[in-house]
Amino acid sequence: MSESGRALDMRMVGRLAYWLALAIVLVHLGQDYLLGGNSYKQGDWLINIEHVMVRRGLPGSAFIRLSDWLHVDLLLLVVLFQAALLAVFARCLFKVLCKVDDRPLFWLLLFSPAFTLLFWADDPQGSLRKELFAYAAFALLLAGMADRRGGYYFAWAIGLFSLGMLGHEANCLFLPAFLWLLYRARSEGLLSPGALMAAVMVLLGVAMVSAAFFVRHVSLVDAAPVCTPLLTHGLRPAFCEGAVSWVTRDLAYAIQITAGHWTIDNWAFWTIYLWITGIACWFASHYKQRRWLVLMYACATLPFLPLFYVALDWGRWMNFHWSTWVFLVLAEQLSGRLEQDKPCDDKRLLLVLLNVLPLAPSHMTYLVMPVVPMTIVALVLLYLAIVSVLGRYRRASSAGATPRVSPDAMR
Repeated sequence: MSESGRALDMRMVGRLAYWLALAIVLVHLGQDYLLGGNSYKQGDWLINIEHVMVRRGLPGSAFIRLSDWLHVDLLLLVVLFQAALLAVFARCLFKVLCKVDDRPLFWLLLFSPAFTLLFWADDPQGSLRKELFAYAAFALLLAGMADRRGGYYFAWAIGLFSLGMLGHEANCLFLPAFLWLLYRARSEGLLSPGALMAAVMVLLGVAMVSAAFFVRHVSLVDAAPVCTPLLTHGLRPAFCEGAVSWVTRDLAYAIQITAGHWTIDNWAFWTIYLWITGIACWFASHYKQRRWLVLMYACATLPFLPLFYVALDWGRWMNFHWSTWVFLVLAEQLSGRLEQDKPCDDKRLLLVLLNVLPLAPSHMTYLVMPVVPMTIVALVLLYLAIVSVLGRYRRASSAGATPRVSPDAMR
């Protein structure tokens, strides 16, 4: 099959996986609203500082004030905001992927069980947390690079990323990669030196404020002051038993809980991580800049390594690492710095997809069945089987056809 044929096939498969995963995440988001809200997926967004100062509380108070001002149901407001951010992320990232979809290997990155949309679809309980701020900001930044016009995209990206750091201290760990993408945009002439310097100063300032707020207000004795405003806005008491309840637990408690999971019982999770790392190296091996891609993969994980020591959401931390690396790779491709020097045929791509299938990481330390990749690969296998059967039928028909002889040739 030609290179264009392979690209067309992987483009079809990649787009199907992309929109199927997005649909699954949106369906679960709607289900959350109908069930009265998820204590983690929406609860994390509604930690507030209405009655007491606590880390991660700024977005929750903003939602409460906005709900009162607009006279809109608080839970509905949060769900709509999550859906809007998800739409921005999905639309902008799809625009970027369409710029590079002549290269089948880039669509292969979507099939990693640690990539954002597939990770969320496989384990919806770990989806739509406040890292959605950072992911939407990355997607906007990449879309600006793809369209070769930065101002509008970059302003929104910097604003969203700043809000994300104020809303959750873990988003500060994405800052090195975000700054690198801004530097790449500057090297492409999409950002002036003054604008880059201003953006760096703003982002570093917001990061320091977020870190200081986290250190100063790390935990509470009682979660009631945080929960009370939510109850008065119609949320059920069980809503406060998830993310809201964790405001009473300090870093020492989280480390103690996490330490109990550093056992041989969790070997399967680390095996998945090693396999995903192997996929990254296999991807890099097809490019002249393979060492640079592997170095980026290693550097992308450094900011997130401490999270494996302080919190149990190991699958989320893996997702942070992989998604950040994918954003960096896309930026390198958009800036014309990657050159593929080794072809990759359909059989090798399909083999990698099949090897990814058996299990996927959950947002914590256990494994789940990867719903979207299994569905997509089943459809691909069906497609290839149909193409193979039709090809054999056409060859048999051509071989068995009797050649026609014109009357003039018989004279």
